[in-house]
Amino acid sequence: MASLTTPCRGLVFAAPTYNTTLFPLMGALLEHLGTLKLANRYVGLAGTYAWGKASVTKMLEFARSSNLEVLSPTIDVHCSPSSEDMQACEQLGREMARTILGKS
Repeated sequence: MASLTTPCRGLVFAAPTYNTTLFPLMGALLEHLGTLKLANRYVGLAGTYAWGKASVTKMLEFARSSNLEVLSPTIDVHCSPSSEDMQACEQLGREMARTILGKS
C-alpha cells in the first residue's frame, strides 16, 4: 500500500454510508493510511447515503486529522446520483488535475 500512495500528490476517496457509518472497507483503508503520514497532499471526497449521512463526514474527519487539503466540491449523494451530481464529480476530477499540475 505504501508504494502506491507515497509518491502521489492527490487521492480521491469515494464510499457509501453503511448502517449509519462509513463503509467498513473504506474505514479500514483510512485507518491504514493514517499510519503512513500522508500529510500535505490533496484529497477529493465523494459519498452516498440513503437515510443517514456519515461517509463524507468520516472521510472529512480523516482528511483533517491527517493534514490533507480537501478540494471542492465535496460530493454527498442521496441514493442515486443526479446529472448535477455527475457534473460535480467531473468538476472534482478537473480540480484535482488542475491542482496537481499547478494550472489555474
